[in-house]
Amino acid sequence: LRGRPDQFALRVRGDSMADRIENGDVVVLQRAEPQRSGEVCAVGVGEDETTLKYLDWSPKEAQPHRYRLRPHNEAYPVITVQATDLHIDGVMRGLLRGEVVQSLLLEGGDP
Repeated sequence: LRGRPDQFALRVRGDSMADRIENGDVVVLQRAEPQRSGEVCAVGVGEDETTLKYLDWSPKEAQPHRYRLRPHNEAYPVITVQATDLHIDGVMRGLLRGEVVQSLLLEGGDP
């Protein structure tokens, strides 16, 4: 996003977070660590591409050793990963859908 080096946007492909986040939506994220379990985050596991999931961990852990990547769509499984295998790219701060996304794409290309 222009003028905000700590924020970026991703265009969603897939339905693992449907019906909260739909295929084609644009998600605005902040480059930050989540402050609480259950926030929607853009994460990478190993060499896999970035995915959006609820990021859960035990509240008893100050520094979590394992995270659960939880989809909103119940057709997808919850995945547990070691903290050392996970890279948090950002925390969701906003969502753009429908005509707003189309007008942005017409103005300046894919976000």
